[in-house]
Amino acid sequence: MSSSETTDAATKRSKAKTKVEASPSKDDERMLTKCAGGKAWVVSRFPHLLPKPEDVRIMHEPFVGGGAVMKHYLGRVPVRVNDKNAKLMAVYAAVRDEPESLIKILQLMRYDKDEFYRTRTAFNERWFQEEIAMRAAWFIYLNRTCFNGLYRENKLGHFNVPFGDYKNPLICDADGIRAWSEKLRKSNRMLYSIVGTAFGQLGVGDFQPTFDLVGYGDFVFLDCPYVPVNDTTAKFTEYQAGGFSMADQERLAACLPLLDRKGVRFLFTNAGIARELYKGWNILEVAVPRAINSKAGKRGKVPEIFVSNYPLTDPTKA
Repeated sequence: MSSSETTDAATKRSKAKTKVEASPSKDDERMLTKCAGGKAWVVSRFPHLLPKPEDVRIMHEPFVGGGAVMKHYLGRVPVRVNDKNAKLMAVYAAVRDEPESLIKILQLMRYDKDEFYRTRTAFNERWFQEEIAMRAAWFIYLNRTCFNGLYRENKLGHFNVPFGDYKNPLICDADGIRAWSEKLRKSNRMLYSIVGTAFGQLGVGDFQPTFDLVGYGDFVFLDCPYVPVNDTTAKFTEYQAGGFSMADQERLAACLPLLDRKGVRFLFTNAGIARELYKGWNILEVAVPRAINSKAGKRGKVPEIFVSNYPLTDPTKA
């Protein structure tokens, strides 16, 4: 993106209040993990808000989660992704480097309540002692069989989501794992061809150091844990011990000018109530169905926002 384009985008920033309806994609096929608050709906319903792969030098995602937006670029451009959850990032590493070992382990796992709780105990007590394929298998198994596909830790850092009631959950998607593995390795080679190293394709830790790796022409997708709308959603956005505080939200918002100065395009998602954090940037509000409630009758549409340093168009008129 040229400096003039960056300047033009800056002059066009507005606090757009257009409200449009958005639905999560029902096609979660080939996703490695289920993810409450996942962004498959962004790719399926609002692809025009994402820069075209051919216009992106490197795609970065500091809060990769389930990786739906990363998947949109994977194998097409170099990607660098990060998450504070080391156990999640071990899944991506195992899929990239040891797909067949991972598949063999998952094929032996059964959807069974007793097995679920035995696996959860092992995951919490022996994760650091196991090889990466076993670590990843435990994560995928628990994710596919726990309540609502949630990932949540208690203050001790232990995964504490209960068993989920499903008819016939898919535990091992061998073809999907192989497809992800091929694309992760391809993007890794592409990253090496541009920056001379593949180091840093998969990162673990705080988001801020990842901004040191961005450069002119890159695209950064930001999907941090949302500002909680109420006490219920607060419980489900505390994915890890320590959570993501309001101070973290403000620290992240303060990094946006740095990205803009570097000639980097960014697209940010958050809860609608977070709008005040992003004054001066382009904002588009959408209504998104959410299922983060144990009582189906209390699930409904909630306002979410897109924030960017380039113009956002109303998807109903795109």
